[in-house]
Formats: sequence, structure tokens, C-alpha cells
Amino acid sequence: MARQITGAKLYLAGGHTMQIGAGPVAELVALLEQRPDEVRRITVVDGNEIMIHWSQISALQIFSAGK
Repeated sequence: MARQITGAKLYLAGGHTMQIGAGPVAELVALLEQRPDEVRRITVVDGNEIMIHWSQISALQIFSAGK
């Protein structure tokens, strides 16, 4: 059985955290892998976005279900 991503916790510089649903996790992982110079706009839920640069992220904890 494949793992299903259920959400994530985004740890930001300065000690702030955000709970993230399953949808934007792939975009956040791509942001951390690619480390582009520009700021990315990521939709958290319809109508709510965050603008973030990879250097603002301290850690990304991904939650999954399955084996």
C-alpha cells in the first residue's frame, strides 16, 4: 500500500509554524528541492496564498497514512 500524504507542518524562520493540508505539500517539497532565487506564491486553500522564499523555511514535517 502506498503512502498517502495527509498534511504537513511548516516551520518558519523566527519560530512560527503553519499547519498545511495535503494539497500544497508537493509544491513546498519542490520549493525546497529546487531552491529558486525568486519568491514563490503557493495556494494553501482556495483564496488563501502564501508568498515564501525557500530560505524562510526551517523545516517541513510531512504526515502520511499507510505503509
